[in-house]
Amino acid sequence: EKFIVYLRPYCKDFIKFCLKNFDIGIFSSTTYKNVTSIIDYIFTKEQKTELKFIWCRDRTKLDPDYNINDKIKKYATIKLVQDVLDCPVINEDRLYTMNNTVLVDDSKEKTRFNDQKNIIIVKKFDEKPLRFQDFFGQWQRP
Repeated sequence: EKFIVYLRPYCKDFIKFCLKNFDIGIFSSTTYKNVTSIIDYIFTKEQKTELKFIWCRDRTKLDPDYNINDKIKKYATIKLVQDVLDCPVINEDRLYTMNNTVLVDDSKEKTRFNDQKNIIIVKKFDEKPLRFQDFFGQWQRP
């Protein structure tokens, strides 16, 4: 199955900046096949080696509000920062804590069970931004 990946303007520059200044991991709610295809498109071969981890749908959790909230679909998932911190493969040296780890996502729903200090919600990309600030969107707190 083919799909199209639209890059936000300045995406490549932003990735270079982030990899130079932060430890970066990928935590996606899509399948392994899809996330690796997207990563192959966005990151260079060298940049991919700098990623601390790549997690996909199998590392998310089913949304516990299914059957409680009518807006939650049965396949809906959530992402928890604590899962990253508790992973012995990623955090063996216990370098990552709630004081230095953030989850960047465009979904308040998938991240709502985390402490707000650990979440950055970015504006969903509509494929049309033209200005640098449109890449960053309006950084919102959940």
